[in-house]
Amino acid sequence: MKNILFVLILFNCLACSQTSTTMSKEEAMQTFQRISSPGENHAILKELAGSWKAKSSFWISPEARPENSTAYVNRRMILGGRFLQEEYNDLSMDKPFKGVGMIGYDNATNEFNYSWFDTMSTGTTNSKGTYNKTNNALMFTGENFCPFTNEKFTYESKLTMIDSNTNKYEMFKEGPDGKMFKALEVFYTKG
Repeated sequence: MKNILFVLILFNCLACSQTSTTMSKEEAMQTFQRISSPGENHAILKELAGSWKAKSSFWISPEARPENSTAYVNRRMILGGRFLQEEYNDLSMDKPFKGVGMIGYDNATNEFNYSWFDTMSTGTTNSKGTYNKTNNALMFTGENFCPFTNEKFTYESKLTMIDSNTNKYEMFKEGPDGKMFKALEVFYTKG
């Protein structure tokens, strides 16, 4: 098993600009162990696991009235506690809406990564972020594509862990004037 792990480490290192020729087998194994093991940042994600009810509001523009919906959400840790997978099922819209989110913490780059896929698009939304301990919130920044304007836009999001039974997700995006406005707000309650 150790030889297979070492081969995987070497394979990953070949993709880097520096090869592993300057690193001993023991050093490579230690590095691999450090970057592949779940740690305290993964424990933050574990707090989000469980079954949730969600109430969302979204705005298509800064001056628009919000559209509201409800959903059921299941979050679970996968791949040995390395990633949080979220399955979002909204049945209150005219057409059922489903989404899948994946949040992880990359020990190598020291940042959280968030990917989102859903039935309203064939694209993937990706963002990178940090954990704000003071606010108990994950803060992300990403870029997405608007099919109506054929342009990319920047967005920011925040997932606040209010308490063990309540979370709030907010997404802010650029408006026509270039200023950020709240485009989405989701309240999650456990149960």
